[in-house]
Formats: sequence, structure tokens, C-alpha cells
Amino acid sequence: LLKAGTREDHTGCHEMASHSLRAVQEFLRFLYIGRVQNWPEVVEELLELAHRYEVARLKTKCEVYLGSKLTAENASRILQLTERLSL
Repeated sequence: LLKAGTREDHTGCHEMASHSLRAVQEFLRFLYIGRVQNWPEVVEELLELAHRYEVARLKTKCEVYLGSKLTAENASRILQLTERLSL
């Protein structure tokens, strides 16, 4: 998850300021117990986190969830997200 020689490697801390506290909590919950409780609130941020930290199982779950909730109203936003992440 963390590359050698980075600031995080030297300090032992990693900042996730670009994501909401709720998303980080759900991300950690998934890493520890394999579940997410608040999909609708955090799924897009979770997909970003799963992509960034290469958590394939969570990434797949996020993609499936987003696909199941795809509507004309959210299609553009989801397309932008997937393009930004090169999915």
C-alpha cells in the first residue's frame, strides 16, 4: 500500500484528507471485517480509495454497486469518475 521512500514511509502516518471521514471509516471497516455499512453515502469515494490502494475486492464491489444504481441522472457523474480512475 505504501511505497518505500515516501513521507508516509518515514513518519508511519498517512493522510487521507481528500476523503470524508465517513469514507475512510468505511474503507477501514472493509479492510478489517470485509463489510461496508453505508454504501449510498460513500461508494464513489470508496471506489477512489480502493483504486488508489489496490484493494481489488472492494473495487469490484463498488463497481457492481454503482452499476446496479446507474440512472440517467447519475450516469454522467459515474462516467466522469470511471474515466478519472481509468476504469
